[in-house]
Amino acid sequence: RLRDLATQYELEDAAKNTAAILDELMTRIDIVPPDLALVQAAKESGWGRSRFAVEYNNLFGHWCYKPGCGAVPQRRPPGEDYEVAEFHSVSESVRRYINNLNTHERYSEFRRLRALRRANEQPLEGEALVGGLLGYSQRGAIYIDELRAMLKANKKLLTQVSAR
Repeated sequence: RLRDLATQYELEDAAKNTAAILDELMTRIDIVPPDLALVQAAKESGWGRSRFAVEYNNLFGHWCYKPGCGAVPQRRPPGEDYEVAEFHSVSESVRRYINNLNTHERYSEFRRLRALRRANEQPLEGEALVGGLLGYSQRGAIYIDELRAMLKANKKLLTQVSAR
């Protein structure tokens, strides 16, 4: 079962000893704060109104690289070959988002911050972890600032939703 989890969470060396696998899985198998997921979905999908959200159930702007795996963006730069991924359901899009944050090397800082807060028994909240998503958008720090502003502006509503 442990090796299956190591494969599912894309550990580079699933042949590591049991203790090393467990340590790494402890940073990967954890929640994504609901407030963070909600503001990213809103940002990436134009508050659920984008063509990719409506027609392809893609709430988080996920790309794919196999021809026909999704939709070609109208403003894709010449020479690029990515598509915006298509999902069969919103649930599938959310699962992919969570898996992406829990596995991709680009989000290791997010996982490190989350593990640190967990170890210090601090709440896992979007405002505290959003800085770990610097590589999520090509827009970098501007994107993070926009997410922070959305978290702040919608804090009351997001707190109510997260409490459920």
